[in-house]
Amino acid sequence: MLRNAVATLVRRCPQLVQPQRLRTHITTAATSLVPKLQVKPQRKAWATTVLALERYKELHGHLQVPQSFKVEPSMRATWPEETWDLALGRVVNNLRTQWRRNVLSSTQKHDLERLAFPFTGRTIIAWSTKLLALKTFRALEGHVNVPIAFIVPSDDVWPPVLHRMKLGKVVNAIRNQVESLPAHEKNQLDALGFVWSSWERSWDAKLLALETYHRRFNELHVPRDFVVPKGDASWPEETWGIRLGLAVNNIRGRPERLTLGQLDALASLGFPWDATEISFAVRVRGWKIYESLHDTNVVPDDFVVPPNDPAWPVNLQGVALGKLIQAMRHKPERLTVDELLELHELGYLMKT
Repeated sequence: MLRNAVATLVRRCPQLVQPQRLRTHITTAATSLVPKLQVKPQRKAWATTVLALERYKELHGHLQVPQSFKVEPSMRATWPEETWDLALGRVVNNLRTQWRRNVLSSTQKHDLERLAFPFTGRTIIAWSTKLLALKTFRALEGHVNVPIAFIVPSDDVWPPVLHRMKLGKVVNAIRNQVESLPAHEKNQLDALGFVWSSWERSWDAKLLALETYHRRFNELHVPRDFVVPKGDASWPEETWGIRLGLAVNNIRGRPERLTLGQLDALASLGFPWDATEISFAVRVRGWKIYESLHDTNVVPDDFVVPPNDPAWPVNLQGVALGKLIQAMRHKPERLTVDELLELHELGYLMKT
């Protein structure tokens, strides 16, 4: 090919047959015919991966990269341009898969081992990352009693390295491993106000809510959908937002979780373990309210007190009042003499 190019050049430009000029043009022609050496795409991609891993380790001290981690536009100031928009979490996950299948090249293995890359399939979150997550949660929420279902959202108030972390499960694992935690890690958690027993912490607030409910309504038949209203000065602030109806249902369903002290506290309040055990006084009060609203004391058997109706007390909303009254009228033998007399005086036992 080179010989043909020279012959063509001499034939078309005989004036260039001078030695020096000919040498220059031959060199130029030859250079144009030889392809430039290029870095293979695979090598370039691997170099970018290594660069990103090195930078991540510089910033975080480890390579436990969350699968959702990506070099976002907001991070470009601290990351090399070649790594911008790289989904590093997915890259790391793929590298682990390739390692398990033994398809990594010797160069890749060498680079990863040099970086102390964590080859194990299950991502082990570094302690510093867990601590950062707890500190961020406390800064945002004012405490570190993290709900078990909580997952870190992918928004700007959370560091990108924490995005999509299942923090609730992380906290639960810490509680289960308390005996094996190093002393300095326990001290760090205590300094944050870490809640070692979520049940104990929530119990105090629930008991306070039950005491307040009992003080306000003189009974503890809490409707299942009752939630302590937020911003209501008649309730202690630490009880605001507690789903008390659901809490009562859970207490009834899991009594084995309660300590003797907790059982005693419930007993002192007259806690009704039977959900249908609504007191006589509450039933009569509901009967009276129904009569005042409907101008009759005949309550349909299927009547249920409507929820969120201001005409009814909160502790009666959602109660199947019709069935309760039906039981009193059709099974009077279950009532005491005093209760029968009260109903008779009210005219509630008269045939209709």
